[in-house]
Amino acid sequence: MRIIAVANQKGGCGKTTTSINLARCLSFLGKEVLLIDFDPQGHATLGLGIHNQDFQKSIFDVIDFPEENNPALLDVVIKRNDNLDIVPSDVVLSAIEQKLSGVPGRETRLLEKLAGITKSYDFIIIDCPPSLGLLTFNALMAAEEVIVPLEPSSFSLHGLQKIFETVHLLEEGLGHRLSICALVTMFEGRTRFSREFETRVSQVFDGRVFQSKIRRTVRLREAAQIGQSIVEFDRNSTGFQDYMNLACELVEQKAVKKDAVTVFDTTVLDTVAGPSGHSGNGGILFSVDIPGARSVQLAGDFNNWAASDLALADQEKGRWALKLPLNGGRYKYKYIVDGEWRTDPANNNVESNQYGTLDSVLEVS
Repeated sequence: MRIIAVANQKGGCGKTTTSINLARCLSFLGKEVLLIDFDPQGHATLGLGIHNQDFQKSIFDVIDFPEENNPALLDVVIKRNDNLDIVPSDVVLSAIEQKLSGVPGRETRLLEKLAGITKSYDFIIIDCPPSLGLLTFNALMAAEEVIVPLEPSSFSLHGLQKIFETVHLLEEGLGHRLSICALVTMFEGRTRFSREFETRVSQVFDGRVFQSKIRRTVRLREAAQIGQSIVEFDRNSTGFQDYMNLACELVEQKAVKKDAVTVFDTTVLDTVAGPSGHSGNGGILFSVDIPGARSVQLAGDFNNWAASDLALADQEKGRWALKLPLNGGRYKYKYIVDGEWRTDPANNNVESNQYGTLDSVLEVS
């Protein structure tokens, strides 16, 4: 389970937009995801179409003090789809700092509640408030990783020193280590200012910057306005492509060491999906034998790296298959087996990607 805080003391940088859409894209890839709205504004809650009348308990009730009748974290979870849950928030959470004043262990309230989670999540995303107060401190104490969204502006880098100071305090004073990575949002590649800003961010973060960038698009604002993620709102938009790229990059960060661990016996039944596949008679048939697998998916540049499910064609052999109507061309792809990204071991034609891992390459004539 990876616990990630999305934090920046500056507002308007795309923090909540990133929390919502990253969580949904990860769930779209088949990951079990819990989104915790830790901002009293409750924008992540609203951004997924949940209003105050839709819930009676929130994250406030979970971390409130005294806690004789506090609900468990999972007791206030609202399910959005098969793979995405959310813990809602509202303005009541703004009173928590005063209520916890002087309470021993007030900085680790969220960490303690997460320790009691019985359901297995692949990712927990925490949407932090635009400040470095008690709530953000709780989120950082509970997290292992921090994503810092930064929009290209003259004020965006101002105040980042406070985030570094807070992370340094956690590491040196409390022994809590955090991995921190910047995400450039609202990017406009045609402007020199945006390109120079990206370079500056790379210098400040010493290379700890996501390769994925979130381009400026009105579709993200329109989706939030009606309480939907970009996955539901518009899968043809640049917003969907960018957040899906970010989700894939985040998954691949942990997949690097796993690619060489398990080798799957891949068999192509109809048309070879290997170094020199041919398109015809219905398209390319991808097939893989993985007995005992719960799910197998295929992602590549032919489907915008959005995972497509393979069907269990032969239960005895554990054979999974999917036929795709691909035109002639050169494609990159990977299998996703029970949530783990793998190259095709039957295809020696591989190529490095921007995330530092390998993709299988298929040439269709």
